Amino acid sequence: MYSYFDSKATCPFYRGIDPLRIKCEGCFKETLTALIFKNNEDRKTVLEKHCCNDYEHCPLYSVVSRKYET
Repeated sequence: MYSYFDSKATCPFYRGIDPLRIKCEGCFKETLTALIFKNNEDRKTVLEKHCCNDYEHCPLYSVVSRKYET
């Protein structure tokens, strides 16, 4: 299902959202990582702060980006 955040996300590792979850590219080949939240407000905060704006400072971004370092 397409969401508002799918069109606003700037992080190259963002893969989508489900209720209470953010899906990102995983740190291993051909994997996804799901961040699971207790409520939608916390999920929205992370989406707005990291997925849609300042993704370089997201802890998950730094982990996943390492697999592309030579």
